[in-house]
Amino acid sequence: MINSRLKNEVFWRYARSRWTRFVVIPSLVIICALFFLSEKKEESLISIPVKLINIPVDLVALPDVSTLEVRVRGPAGGLDKLRETNLVYTIDLSEATSGSLPVAVSEDAISLPPKLSVLSVHPESLTVRVELRLKKIVCVIADLCGDPPPGHVVSRVVVDPSTVEVSGPYAVLDNLTAIRTTPIQVGGLTRTAKKKVALALRPGLSIRPAGSGLVDVEVVVEEKKLLMDFHVPIEGRNTHYPFAITPSGINIRVEGPVRTMEELAQTSGEPRAYTDLKGLGPGIYIRKCVISLPLDAFLLDAKPEVFTIEINDFSRSPLGTGME
Repeated sequence: MINSRLKNEVFWRYARSRWTRFVVIPSLVIICALFFLSEKKEESLISIPVKLINIPVDLVALPDVSTLEVRVRGPAGGLDKLRETNLVYTIDLSEATSGSLPVAVSEDAISLPPKLSVLSVHPESLTVRVELRLKKIVCVIADLCGDPPPGHVVSRVVVDPSTVEVSGPYAVLDNLTAIRTTPIQVGGLTRTAKKKVALALRPGLSIRPAGSGLVDVEVVVEEKKLLMDFHVPIEGRNTHYPFAITPSGINIRVEGPVRTMEELAQTSGEPRAYTDLKGLGPGIYIRKCVISLPLDAFLLDAKPEVFTIEINDFSRSPLGTGME
């Protein structure tokens, strides 16, 4: 019985010894290594934007630098999380007055997660220029990008309102006469389009439009127009009498879509011009003519405007007849 207890005791001592040697100790070593690695210090350079807050409504403030370069030290895991954090360096201007305001950059004002510390900041100080806010009315220019398909053209651009009131520092507003919209894509447009767009305000200039800062822009897209000149003979219609028309033709200038004008030039007998002689007996008459054109073509000019028509009776030599 004693020998059995002794054997059991020896066995469990041996088992505990091997457990400690091959399981517990290696586990502790791994845990310590992981802890050491997680606490390993590294350095990183990050950029933090400068943000001005509580600016009085009648003032405009412009810092001479927009970002701070901050060198940070801490555990690698903490630095990785820091890069995902939207840090800003705020400067309170609630008590600011017009003039140049020197600002010393405080490392304590840079709020970092635990176990991270600031090593250096560049620059160590900055200057904020504070000016009275002025107002000015400027024109709005639509910023068009791209081109309509072949055969189409932007014929007109309407911006509503065509002017806006902006505010900002004198140094910026003094030479400012117009402000552009954000880009408007017209590539592929074959018809008129209207949309509401924002003004393209450059960051950091502190130019703020009065109202919403949005304008309506109408881009009128039409088929490309073509001008063509034609000499068209004058026809006489609706008479059995011989007649003569002087001059015998008319010179016209026509405008229309490229496709229509090309078809008009290639079509035999188009355009046409005629004068109606219905009910007129022998004699001399002054008449205008009617010009026949496609619906989307427009007559710009015609010369001459009137014609002399001589109608003869059948006893005289026929000059011409027209019955349609």
